[in-house]
Amino acid sequence: MISQKNLDFINSMVKMRLKDIKKILIFASGKGGVGKSTIAAFGSYILSRKYRVGVLDLDIHGPSIPRIFDIKNFKLTEKKDGIIPLRVENIDIMSLELFLRGKPAQLSGKHKENLIKEMIGITKFVDLEYLVVDLPPGTGDEFLTSLQIFSDPFIFLVTIPNDISWNVVKRTGDILKKYGKRFGVIENMRGYFGNLNVELKCKENTFPYIGYLNFDNSIIDKSPINCKNSTFYHELNNIIDKNLTKF
Repeated sequence: MISQKNLDFINSMVKMRLKDIKKILIFASGKGGVGKSTIAAFGSYILSRKYRVGVLDLDIHGPSIPRIFDIKNFKLTEKKDGIIPLRVENIDIMSLELFLRGKPAQLSGKHKENLIKEMIGITKFVDLEYLVVDLPPGTGDEFLTSLQIFSDPFIFLVTIPNDISWNVVKRTGDILKKYGKRFGVIENMRGYFGNLNVELKCKENTFPYIGYLNFDNSIIDKSPINCKNSTFYHELNNIIDKNLTKF
């Protein structure tokens, strides 16, 4: 149990860390298996070609950013003023998996909130122009905590074109509208896992639709670093270029 004194200290550290970050980009989804983490990883790599970028993997129970970037042998460096995130190409990466190393995280409720704050507080991201945050699926503790911690993020809601995925994303979008958060919907794997007209659904619900990505099996189990010539990479690059001013 974290004491009030320690909690106050952690909260002050979180505020200090976030001061060095210009923009927060959160990647969320209603359900798993829609390619959210892949889009977050590729998006961070695309941005890193021009900007200083960090990635914070907050998927506590299923962190996948280290796997996507093919991070295997590593050693975290701890200094007096914080832990130095791993640097892959031009990206600073922090994930709970870098501490767990394959072990399960048995956390719930307030413990999740405290862990998220601790991860932000101990990580020494320096002068980032963009921090990409990968959330777990759904609208649980990690999602709600992130809405409280990050004051003005841009949130990408990732869906595939079928009713099951869309219906959950719609609920998530309704929550974001209620809280006045900036967000946009990305349609992934168009024409592969369904034929729902996501763009029309967004229009009907006054959700910003920011683009679609076709299914591309050439990127499966590969790092974005090795997929710069893929269709997926170029389509996502176009979406980011077109919408960058909105972020």
